[in-house]
Amino acid sequence: MKRGERIYFSLSYCDQAPAIIPELQEGAANRMLRTIGYWRNWVARCNYTGLYAEQVRRSALMLKLLTHAPSGSIIAAPTTSLPEQPHSERNWDYRYCWLRDASFTTRVLLKLGFEEEVHSYMNWILHATRLTRPRLQVVYSTYGRARLREQTLDWLSGYMNSAPVRIGNGADEQFQLDVYGEVLDAIYLYSDLVPKFDSDARKFIIGLGKVINKSWEEPDNGIWEIRSRRIHHTHSKVMCWVALDRVIKMCRKYNWEGVPLADFENTARRVRNEIEEAGYNNAMGCYTRELGGRDVDASALTFSLVGYTDFNSERMRSTMQAIWRDLSKNNMIYRYKTFDDGLKGSEGAFAICNFWLAENLARSGLLDMAKSIFQETIRCMGGSGLLSEEIDPVSGVLLGNYPQAFTHIGLINAALAINEEVGKQDKTYRHSLMGE
Repeated sequence: MKRGERIYFSLSYCDQAPAIIPELQEGAANRMLRTIGYWRNWVARCNYTGLYAEQVRRSALMLKLLTHAPSGSIIAAPTTSLPEQPHSERNWDYRYCWLRDASFTTRVLLKLGFEEEVHSYMNWILHATRLTRPRLQVVYSTYGRARLREQTLDWLSGYMNSAPVRIGNGADEQFQLDVYGEVLDAIYLYSDLVPKFDSDARKFIIGLGKVINKSWEEPDNGIWEIRSRRIHHTHSKVMCWVALDRVIKMCRKYNWEGVPLADFENTARRVRNEIEEAGYNNAMGCYTRELGGRDVDASALTFSLVGYTDFNSERMRSTMQAIWRDLSKNNMIYRYKTFDDGLKGSEGAFAICNFWLAENLARSGLLDMAKSIFQETIRCMGGSGLLSEEIDPVSGVLLGNYPQAFTHIGLINAALAINEEVGKQDKTYRHSLMGE
């Protein structure tokens, strides 16, 4: 092609009916203009104009692009088997919908003003979970299918010859308690837009509370979907507390009758006592991966983000320090290090953990450090302005499936937190200058 020259081509695929070849030339040009107009109009609805606005808008666009329009679901990533470490077995299919992302995604979309997408996403959650109620599954297909049989395609060599190439995801068979907290937190946030829930949704919400009330003492696979064994993850117990806390609040908000509210309240107290007595190691000065354990885990960074503890509490601050001390490398945070997760090889730093730390630091008033970690992470973006699940802390190379919704959700939340805290400090400074 020569400079200024345009060539139109059409690529169509259909496995169930005759393929339709779109009109080229003028038809293609008009469709392109309409497409550009649609996306510009959509992102113009974003109500955020603060720090890192370009990265926030880009992340919002990416989340919208990962949305399955017919159902409202949002997939984790549009790719499968991009390696977390070249030539290792840590290759996964992320073309599905994880309920874990629910509360963080809902919080992001609400803050940016995308209420229509929140309605669609929450309607999908209420629909998708019907097949497995009263229990929740970790991951579903875009249409709510619960069985996602994991298979290896031996006839494919993989990206950069990094086999195995997988389709499906074995997380569909795991037991993860934290999912209940994340879904109920999302519904609670969503309740600001809903005058009341119908009887089916009410039954679903209370049913989730009953499952946690009964099952919170069980070991699980945890937020990182550990394949070696089930243990009593501290993060999972915190999310059990979140689940009960949100059910209790919604029962009071809507004056629901016939609810075992006293049981929920009693169990919530028991869960908190267990976490504070066994999930915090006084000698190490931090919350640990498992109850009675001695390992640091970056999932503890979410404890303040979900309202379990205050950002400036002594235990939270010391936990942040321990995570920075034990899990950081070149300003990048690993999710864990000294733990047998049932897989061979290692992995890169986990990008959302960087943004969790930045958000915590910002809320704690440590803005310079929060900005430093945030900027160090977004520096790894390529020309597309996107990030994957993991980052090599030495080379800055992106690892794992790309682009990753979870990472960009963390980016938006961290950016908004930093911007909000900068605004508070500026306001305090202006007042001090004026002698107020």
